[in-house]
Amino acid sequence: MLDRVASLEGCGILFTLGLSDLAAVRVHDLKVFPVKSERIRPIDDVIAQVQAMMSGSQPLWMRRAISRRNGAPLQEQTAY
Repeated sequence: MLDRVASLEGCGILFTLGLSDLAAVRVHDLKVFPVKSERIRPIDDVIAQVQAMMSGSQPLWMRRAISRRNGAPLQEQTAY
């Protein structure tokens, strides 16, 4: 398990079907934000979804992942 977690170094988000508590702590320590999926999806679909979210109003979990990765405080978004 340690090798798998270590391989996430440099990642910002991990899409997963589930994590043990120990793995979740280690992933969090790397400043990687885990996102649990309820089903297996093609990677192209996941990438397209993330790109669409990044170009629009980002969901809270994404803003948290970006701020955690940058070490900056989470900035609130205002709705227009």
